[in-house]
Amino acid sequence: MSKKIIFIGPPGAGKTTLRKIFFEGENATKLLEYSLAPTRGQESIILKLREKIGIFDLAGQEINKWFEINNSSVFYNTKVVIVVIEANTTIEDIIKFLENVDNVRNKLSPFAKIYLLIHKIDLLNSKDLEKLEKQLKEEVKEVRLLKIVFTSIKKEFFIPTFSVFIEILENSLKDESTFNKIDFDALDYMIRVIYHIDKEVVVLNDDLIKKVNVPPQILNEILIKLLDNRDIRVSNLNGKITWKLTLKGRRRYNAIIKDFMLTNIKYLKEQSTLLNKSKKLKIPPVLGFMISDKNGKILILIENEKDIIENFFKRNLEGKIEGDFSIELIPMFFSALEKFSSQFNFKDISKLNFEGMFINIQLFQFESFNITFFFNPDINLNPLKEEISMYFKEFFRIYHKELEIANKNFFINATPKLNKVLADWHQEINARCEKMLINLELFDFEKAKKIYADLDEIFDEMNLKHKLTVKKIKELKLNLIKAILNQDHHDINIIFQKIRDLKLTYLPTL
Repeated sequence: MSKKIIFIGPPGAGKTTLRKIFFEGENATKLLEYSLAPTRGQESIILKLREKIGIFDLAGQEINKWFEINNSSVFYNTKVVIVVIEANTTIEDIIKFLENVDNVRNKLSPFAKIYLLIHKIDLLNSKDLEKLEKQLKEEVKEVRLLKIVFTSIKKEFFIPTFSVFIEILENSLKDESTFNKIDFDALDYMIRVIYHIDKEVVVLNDDLIKKVNVPPQILNEILIKLLDNRDIRVSNLNGKITWKLTLKGRRRYNAIIKDFMLTNIKYLKEQSTLLNKSKKLKIPPVLGFMISDKNGKILILIENEKDIIENFFKRNLEGKIEGDFSIELIPMFFSALEKFSSQFNFKDISKLNFEGMFINIQLFQFESFNITFFFNPDINLNPLKEEISMYFKEFFRIYHKELEIANKNFFINATPKLNKVLADWHQEINARCEKMLINLELFDFEKAKKIYADLDEIFDEMNLKHKLTVKKIKELKLNLIKAILNQDHHDINIIFQKIRDLKLTYLPTL
């Protein structure tokens, strides 16, 4: 099977409950009230979305069996491993469990992504939860995780937890080849390898494998690519393979990687893990955008209000980055990334975006300039992307000379005429988005997730004799997930109407 998701965790962690709620459309309240019988062996279902995904639920009672390589064939060709552990588990037990999962993943399915779900966070108070989050960030550095998230199916945490499973499904459906297109994991691996070779001057192959924590197959591809580019050379020292940066490689490394705070920018793609943190600020569909030259120098910055983008980032990244954060780093990062990707044959950097966090950052590339947009992450803006591209193609054609003058100036927003043109367009595009949201030409992901929660309430209110309607609700839940993944506003509109009718029937007070 080409697409596979595995649930694994200690007994009673909540794996089967999560599977039934988010992949089978069962009712959360019902599953909270009535405990499920323990899973025996493995249970599997086929989820039919854009394509078929196999969901495998491994029994917690037989956990030692799954960690034995000879009995772990279920891990072959896995896209995502969901590790579910109760929030009141000791940090030592969490780390030990993760290391076992990591060991099996690296040997049988090295490209699989691991999500760590610290589940049933309603069992902890906010102080203990924050303490656990801090401990995990410090202790799990040696394990290659995609993300740590804190989850619960209790009402106040239901929608954020649902968001996690939408993201997991999106990752499962992605078609990825290691270095054929832009990929942050691949870039992270590449930079990590170069960094360690540069740091050690001469590094033994065995030491490199241990230090970079990169799957062997990917590490081999990286080393071959660096050798082909003549950025590194290989030697034999007393019968052992060693690696060293060439002069060309060191110059390239200094020019592309060290010129900006990569470790800080990396946090831009990380989503806040705690579900009970302060609510996101209400932001418009398009928060703002910046035009920069190919070296990353900002020429024009357009925002809803002064400094709102930088203040938004500072608020959300507080305590997560070293030193002061400035949005000037973002176009610098994209500029360096563009150079880096061209040197190592990464493709489609124009399609690169940071999604699934507190803001959606997307790059639009043109011949002489880059535009970095800051979008509301809860809104599907795909219908507008072509319009944005066409607008700026014409804009650069008309105002090319003015932009050349601005490019010679060291100050941002040095052209009041262009600022006025772009500020007016920014207001128009936001007004259009708001109208399209009302008409459901665009759709709001948060609204769709809230509707999923509403379906759970309708399910809970129904009398047990309404078996046919219960079946319809399960189908609506799965169809809504499919529509969100496909970003199909037409299907979502139809589902909304069906749910509206159900609410009038079963929840007339809402």
